[in-house]
Amino acid sequence: MQNRVAILLALAPLAAGLARADDLSVFDLGPLSPRMDRLSDAYVKNSAVCNAVAIPSANTGVPYRLFRLRVTGLAPITITAEPDASTPRFDPFLALHCSPNGLGTNNPTLDLVAADDDSGGYPKARLLSGVNLPNTLFIRDYFLFVSSYSARTDRRSGRVRLTVKGPATLIGCPGDLNSDDQVDDSDFTIFAKAYNILDCADPAMPAGCPADLNADGFVDDIDFQIFATAYDALLCS
Repeated sequence: MQNRVAILLALAPLAAGLARADDLSVFDLGPLSPRMDRLSDAYVKNSAVCNAVAIPSANTGVPYRLFRLRVTGLAPITITAEPDASTPRFDPFLALHCSPNGLGTNNPTLDLVAADDDSGGYPKARLLSGVNLPNTLFIRDYFLFVSSYSARTDRRSGRVRLTVKGPATLIGCPGDLNSDDQVDDSDFTIFAKAYNILDCADPAMPAGCPADLNADGFVDDIDFQIFATAYDALLCS
């Protein structure tokens, strides 16, 4: 196992966003954002174990931002996305997944828990325990996609206010493992220890296995690639 860390230390200088912890994030979606197919919240059956049913939308190439949502307790949660006052015509959309596999255009409904367009009252999208979310979610990490629901391109870009209430934390910068809004040597130390342990099921691994950045149950070279990119950028913003 020591060889794994030695390799990691050797690769660190060659490193070419996930842990900013907060319950409020304000950010822009626009031409420079990554793109995914829009899905519809029609016929959604909500589940904490990832078997919700939704239908893909005809709209493609919608800008999005991905957050990790870390659920820390068994109590109701409310997630709200709304346009900032500076972009009142933006039409937000939320989709919560059990893994990042819903990302992109391959299958936006994969591993879906729930999705919403207007339950918060247009133009707010809202996921609410007991309404369009299960009464409680498991204590684990979920993946939250914030995007637009509008078919009109002039309403797909804007400044978004994302708020989470309840026992959950937004993580918007992959690799910020100590939640100080940057990915630096202190995060590298945390990551290296987890990388040395490897298996998230190992009792020595920190609870929740936060260094498993692609949520596959292991802290391995794929996670290092994600971490290295964030480490090179340094600041989560």
